Amino acid sequence: MAGRTARLSRLFSQTAALNGKPVLRLEEIEPRLMLSGVPTPVHAPPIVAQAITLSGASAVTGRTALLSMLGSDAAGESKLTYNWSVASAPAGGSASFSANGTNAAKHETVTFNEAGTYNLAVKIIDTNGLSVTTTKALTVLSTLTSVSITTSAHQTVSTAAPLHLSGTSQSLVAQGLDQFGKVMAAQPSFKWTVVTSPAGATAPGLNANGASAAVIFHSTGSYVLKAASATNANLSGSAALVVDPTATTVTVTPGTASLAQGATQQFSAKAYDQFHNLMATQPGFTWTATGGTVTAGGLFSAGKTAGNFLVTAKTGSVSASSTVTVQSGNTLGLQNAALANLVQGLDADGSISRNDILQILTS
Repeated sequence: MAGRTARLSRLFSQTAALNGKPVLRLEEIEPRLMLSGVPTPVHAPPIVAQAITLSGASAVTGRTALLSMLGSDAAGESKLTYNWSVASAPAGGSASFSANGTNAAKHETVTFNEAGTYNLAVKIIDTNGLSVTTTKALTVLSTLTSVSITTSAHQTVSTAAPLHLSGTSQSLVAQGLDQFGKVMAAQPSFKWTVVTSPAGATAPGLNANGASAAVIFHSTGSYVLKAASATNANLSGSAALVVDPTATTVTVTPGTASLAQGATQQFSAKAYDQFHNLMATQPGFTWTATGGTVTAGGLFSAGKTAGNFLVTAKTGSVSASSTVTVQSGNTLGLQNAALANLVQGLDADGSISRNDILQILTS
């Protein structure tokens, strides 16, 4: 038996050498297989039976995509594993995989975070560690998904985050956002509308120019405006604006007064909003005066110096003044200074009423 094996080995080596091929040593071949004439089986790596395909489309318009592929192997496809990876991505782009590294990953849900072109690679591995790799380029299109509205200072305005205003106008800008919530490079056209206004109020003026709109209000209250895609009204954004009554002008009564030295005069103030309407809830006022003193309630007491002076009421950054003339001496010729002051004070509005006369006589 040993002699026969040796002869066969020499014959095999000679035959291989004559064919110009590498000599395979006999001990590398299982003797029984060699003797039976059956060659030693060599395990081959898996192959790609079905290339990567995108389900239902040629490009991705959402945030996810369903990809499928199939490998083939002598040991059976069910024993293959599929490892997905990102070969290249747009700046800032990345992708995640739902069932990576398993046999189930032959049907893979990929989630993207940015529009652009991605090159995805799949490595198919068999139980012996042999593998084959295939790639596919996918384009994720930036797709209009929502509309946001901001101020010119980039402050976001929505129904959940109303913008409070103290003026009579406001500029707004609409922006189309893609499926990743990012501003689209190519913006759609927009149509602006006023959705709601305060009951009984005149609808605001709306000067729209593409993505921009200037809103002119005529009264205080709450308003809602909408900017919708001109080609798809279902894609829109809404902005809530609250125009708060804001003190814009102040009046002081009386506007002028003439007092004797040491006499007093009660002043009052009223605030009007940005639409020139008397404010239903009056703000507090700070009183100041020259030529005398004034209380927090607006009661002015003339000093001992004659001349023209001011009594001023202020709220916020808005103020108004009344001119007070403090007269020198007793211009009425009354011997009683207190009575003279009383008469002059009552006459500050330019008239003496019946009640004023009764008060003078009582004094």
